[in-house]
Amino acid sequence: MPIVRLNVETDLPDSLVPDLPLSIRREFAEIAGFEKEQATGTTEAIPSSHIATPKVIIVQADKAVTVTTGTIALDAGGFIIIVGGTPATNPPTVNNASGSTAKVRGVVLGS
Repeated sequence: MPIVRLNVETDLPDSLVPDLPLSIRREFAEIAGFEKEQATGTTEAIPSSHIATPKVIIVQADKAVTVTTGTIALDAGGFIIIVGGTPATNPPTVNNASGSTAKVRGVVLGS
């Protein structure tokens, strides 16, 4: 069974940083790794169509690219980290349709 372990630690004095350092360990039924060369000017799907419900997506590129995910339904206790990326929607928005008040915390850094 594939396991993902993630440790996140920050050093931001006098900032509201949510529950960091953070360590998680989650087990998943399926994994689909990929490495490919993609020609400029093309749009290609991340090869994950055989995974019914993707829960972890990690993408890194050696050139500036655009990753389109559509709306992300964030599970309770889930988190999103974007480092070295620029959201297409600024400011990014959060929609809470859970039926209960949600505690949403985070940090945004930039220039």
